[in-house]
Amino acid sequence: MGQSDITLMSMYEVSKLIAQRKVSPVELVDACTKRTQALQDKLFAYITFLGEQAWEDAKLAEEQIMKDGPKSPMHGIPISIKDLYYTKGIRTTAGSKFLEDFVPEHNSTIVQRMLDAGAINMGKTNTHSWAFAAHSHSYFGQSRNPWNPDRIPGGSSGGAGIAAATGMSYVSIGTDTGGSVRIPASLCGCVGYKPTYGLASLAGIVPLSYTLDHPGPLTRSVMDCAIWADLITGFDPLDPCPSRYRGGPTSFVPELEKVDSMKGMRVGVPTNFYFDKCLPEIERLYRDALKEMEELGATLVDVNIAMVERVQEVSAVVMYSEAAHFHRKRLETNPEGFSPMDTMRLQQGLNNSVNSYIDGMLLREEITRAWEDSIKDVDVVATPTTSIPAFPIGTPDEMVTMKIEINGNLESVNEMIVRNTRLGNTTGTPCISIPMGFTSEKLPCGLMFSGRQHHDVDVLKAAWAYERHNPYLFPAI
Repeated sequence: MGQSDITLMSMYEVSKLIAQRKVSPVELVDACTKRTQALQDKLFAYITFLGEQAWEDAKLAEEQIMKDGPKSPMHGIPISIKDLYYTKGIRTTAGSKFLEDFVPEHNSTIVQRMLDAGAINMGKTNTHSWAFAAHSHSYFGQSRNPWNPDRIPGGSSGGAGIAAATGMSYVSIGTDTGGSVRIPASLCGCVGYKPTYGLASLAGIVPLSYTLDHPGPLTRSVMDCAIWADLITGFDPLDPCPSRYRGGPTSFVPELEKVDSMKGMRVGVPTNFYFDKCLPEIERLYRDALKEMEELGATLVDVNIAMVERVQEVSAVVMYSEAAHFHRKRLETNPEGFSPMDTMRLQQGLNNSVNSYIDGMLLREEITRAWEDSIKDVDVVATPTTSIPAFPIGTPDEMVTMKIEINGNLESVNEMIVRNTRLGNTTGTPCISIPMGFTSEKLPCGLMFSGRQHHDVDVLKAAWAYERHNPYLFPAI
């Protein structure tokens, strides 16, 4: 099998070949390295690339597998890690000048569990500085969209989206605070999964917002997200999340392997909010996707999502306040170390009163209850992941004020890019973005399935059923 063919495959497919001794970890690392060498300068996926170390790790994995067989479906699989996750002996910068030389002495829980499963770390992917925006512009450089390098890849997990979409790695872990896994998945044309809040450990991840942050993978297949979850979940006493999961590892893969269609699934179709500010061609792609769901056996049910219009105010108060708390000393001593947008948001967070934060958290609980009540008669809700596609790259200052015309009105691209995704972080509910199609400019956009808290398997099953009849398309770059 040629190396170019290997990088087109999913982890689910390649892990079977490893088990059958038809492909080796060394071949996988070589193939991913060649993809990275060909595209890194064009797209800037990695802040730190570990080519030689990855090759040495692949040799060791190959010896282990030849002797005893793979210890997990991730054994020998090249992965990449957003540069917010602590990695022992490997610098972790958070995309910032402040941490450009910071080298942790231990791994984050998720990284450690992936390495324990036999994964091979290809490197640390670019993130918007401190994960604070969807542009994926860090102190080290600007990441670019693999379908059109003049456009953003989404973010803040933009480097992860590029790595997953182009075959630089099979799983690229990111974080999602307002959509930062799902947005790059949508804009880069791959899969991005945000688990229920607390299911995946936050231990050893540089925070943006303590109560909104969610770890999650970007992949080329829904099944790969399920594999990831089954390997990294389970109680972690170090997890700072107040809702941390106390059960054992999930068993999503066996459930997905039973799924062939969407027969029996009840899919909610929102009647409010989502299409008030949505580009018409994205709405058309969404309506086409709904028709396909019906053909696959799903029952479509109209739903009114109560209180969704209040999410923006809650998200801003909570995120900015928590981020300002984390960064308060840096902001006092070295404010010029932050970008203009980051400074503006952090200052807004510092200006929020304790009462406004508490009011925001109480309103957040109301929104969460309203979401659960709104979708009680369906298994999942389907929406476009983003209401706009990737927008042009400008200077950091230009991207603060950039506008897009939607239905005759000029709207902020920064508000539109997170408009549909913030609800999932506010409520802590599981969501996944999968490829939905392309705009007239050949830019990908995503289809998002969202569900009730702790019903991740319903979201994964719906996405997997849809994906099985809509094969992944590789960027022609």
